[in-house]
Amino acid sequence: MCAYAQLFNPYLTDKEQERTSNRFNNKPRPFVFEPETNQQELFYPGQKIRFNLNLFGVASKYLPYIIEAWNYLAEQGIGSGRGKFIVSEIWNVNQLKGKSERVYSEYANIVHNPEFNIDKRDIKELKKCLDKEKLRLRFSTSTLLKNKGDFVEKIDFYKLMKNLFRRLSSLSVFYGEEELDIEFHQYLEQAKEIELIKDTTSWKSWYRYSNRQNKRIKMKGLVGEVAYQGSLEKFLPYLILGQYSHIGKNTVFGLGNYKILK
Repeated sequence: MCAYAQLFNPYLTDKEQERTSNRFNNKPRPFVFEPETNQQELFYPGQKIRFNLNLFGVASKYLPYIIEAWNYLAEQGIGSGRGKFIVSEIWNVNQLKGKSERVYSEYANIVHNPEFNIDKRDIKELKKCLDKEKLRLRFSTSTLLKNKGDFVEKIDFYKLMKNLFRRLSSLSVFYGEEELDIEFHQYLEQAKEIELIKDTTSWKSWYRYSNRQNKRIKMKGLVGEVAYQGSLEKFLPYLILGQYSHIGKNTVFGLGNYKILK
């Protein structure tokens, strides 16, 4: 299967539906785009635009194709005025290890792909530094969760973990070396015992333009901080991963981005 289909238009095959016992209605895209533009929409000559692109599992092998696509877009132009740009440099970063290495530069058109993937050892090391009884999260981009078909107004711990397990499970099934194999029902029953002790989230709306639909589309979700208290230790590895997978709807656009606050 071609790189474009795998990255931007993944679809469930009959074989995958059978293998997963029809647990999933769709196949998630194996990446998350994290712009660092502070919602700036107009850029002037000489300004730099930085963003993160989180690739999951086997999708990392498509990095050379992604770079080539960005270089092609640089020539064609981007935005309503087809502004031209240069792909200056690309870095492979593992924030948990504190390691980074440049994999591409405009001056050396060669792609290096160092193995800086986040793995179980990285998660285990970070877990040691976290409080096992209290947890604070900051949702920095609009986060839209669903529970029983309705949008979540307040992010209690049960609804948070229910959405996060669904997200991590689907990514592991389709792109991971192994599936997320835990007793979800047991975990979620214990999640109900975790108390939401602080909630400063509020609704935030914004618009994105869809070339396919030729119109502006309203996006919304919760932003702000929450704090939880209870027996959190067994949930921490998944919450650490969720910082990179994001959570909820429209994650591919960078929504559902949260960070654990120490």
